[in-house]
Amino acid sequence: MCHIPQGNPSGRHTLTISKSALKAHLDHGDFEGSCEDPKNADKLKELDKKNNDKKDNKGKDNGSGNGNGGFVVNHYSPLLIASASNDLAWQSILGYETLADTNKVYASVKATLYYYAKTIQSKGIVNFSIIDARTKAVLSVAKIPGEYIWKSEWATFNGDERALKPQHRQLIQMREQAPPSPQELFRAFTSPIFDQSMQRIQEFYKRY
Repeated sequence: MCHIPQGNPSGRHTLTISKSALKAHLDHGDFEGSCEDPKNADKLKELDKKNNDKKDNKGKDNGSGNGNGGFVVNHYSPLLIASASNDLAWQSILGYETLADTNKVYASVKATLYYYAKTIQSKGIVNFSIIDARTKAVLSVAKIPGEYIWKSEWATFNGDERALKPQHRQLIQMREQAPPSPQELFRAFTSPIFDQSMQRIQEFYKRY
């Protein structure tokens, strides 16, 4: 709709509003349709004419407290207010009166996320066997695998941060990590192998 600021018709501009707010705007003298809509041309011409007539009579009527019946209108430009939900809302403040409705205008925001990941895999297999010391007979045999994967991930981005999801925000807070030493990687994949070997030995000798 075409919004006409009170006291400043030349500052008119087009707004997109909800149906529930339509009546309040019409009561303030706004027009349905955009300010560029041809069907509003005659109304706007008439409004401009009245405004010019008021300017011509300004010197005759303006008293500003001098007893001649003058008045002062304080006009503030529209304020752009960002809501907590990342929507943009326009709230027009005219003189001493604030419109009761808040008009939300949804806008698209974009960001490009650059994701990085670095992994190191360490693994091995232990040939496990139990042999009778006297007869040299193989009593139990198995292959026990072990594996450990180290991973470092992080991200950077360009654009509007409001377009990022919570998991993206976590990634951009992370930094590239230095990999473990070879000794640490070896201990990491052999630890489960040792645990499994001890368990197999205990289970085997429960029978004796």
